Amino acid sequence: MLSRRSAVSLLLTGVAIAALPLSAGSARYENISGLKPGRFVWNPAAEGAGPVAIVVSLHERMAHVYRSDVELAFSSIELDAGRSSSSGFYSVSTVAEETSGRGRALIWRGVDLLARTAQASTAARIPEEFAGLLHDATTPGTLVIVAEHRTSAQIVHAPGPFALEIETGTVDRGTVERGGSAVGRFASPGLSRAESAPGATPGADGDVMSVVVSRADVAAYVLRNGRVVEKLPVTIDQPSLPLGSHAAMLLEGDAKRGQARWLAFGLDSERDAAHVVADRAADAMRRVRFLDRARTAELAKSMGPGAAMILVDGPGPDARQLPRTHVALLTSAETSPASDAVASETAPPAPAKLAEPAASKLPPRTNQKRGSVKAKAAGRNARTARGPLDHREPWPNSIIWPY
Repeated sequence: MLSRRSAVSLLLTGVAIAALPLSAGSARYENISGLKPGRFVWNPAAEGAGPVAIVVSLHERMAHVYRSDVELAFSSIELDAGRSSSSGFYSVSTVAEETSGRGRALIWRGVDLLARTAQASTAARIPEEFAGLLHDATTPGTLVIVAEHRTSAQIVHAPGPFALEIETGTVDRGTVERGGSAVGRFASPGLSRAESAPGATPGADGDVMSVVVSRADVAAYVLRNGRVVEKLPVTIDQPSLPLGSHAAMLLEGDAKRGQARWLAFGLDSERDAAHVVADRAADAMRRVRFLDRARTAELAKSMGPGAAMILVDGPGPDARQLPRTHVALLTSAETSPASDAVASETAPPAPAKLAEPAASKLPPRTNQKRGSVKAKAAGRNARTARGPLDHREPWPNSIIWPY
């Protein structure tokens, strides 16, 4: 049996490892954290600048938060009996205190990037203290991935729309239908981005840009703030082979070198799907080649760190269908209005929108008493000299203990 000191040493070692950049290889994610329901771990060493992605693993009842290429936190989640969250890809629009018949809660809402169905869903519940910390790390446009099964995080080097050699010309669709490769003619390597033909308009500052690549449509759909604004032609190597569902968040893109680095995940409803059991994100992303140099160059201009690239085998989003814009993704545990002195002062939730710049912070919570980590830690100091939520000490002593 492990002693208390040994258990603490193992926990510190595990969290220290989580502060390291993620490895390039991956396999199916399985929850071996040992966290009980209602508990979480937050890694202060990973706090800082960089885009954030939230990944909810329904089967494993876990949520992970990544800042750039580092795991920032992980937490247990709870789902209502008989109901489950909808698997999909979302972009955070608002995080706000909301009141219902069950009480008050901090709720993350977002835009459905595929917008295929209006399937009913319920938000996954996260611990209250974790919700307060996650609120401060979330910005409008934060990518949220909800999946039944997924791979661990993968660091992928794939050019995507940042490629120097953008294929041009037409594709012989008859060859594609016979199972051949859809390969166009390469543009002149000397053609620079500055020589791109005018016409396409890059995304305005603050717009949340996403790209959905559909193998069925052989096309890339460009989404601005969740709405389809352009459809680009692509070719896909070995088009008869599935790509598998993948989601990737751009970490950095270099148009001059034709390189890009992504944080990627393989996703599926089936536990034994080939692209979930093994690391196939890099191969899938490299199989996609963008056509139309001018329009692709404008797309690359508009994509900054945090932009999403999604690969699916089925059809892409329908430009004629408005996306769901107020989907509940995460929620903290409800607080009874009777026990909260400021419940009556909470304004009703505003309609979801993405008008704020993607780099800006979400507005402060209206109820500072609820979810205030410092206030809760101070309350515990009556019993201990230093509460478990006190993270003022330098790393490695600064750790949010699992609850």
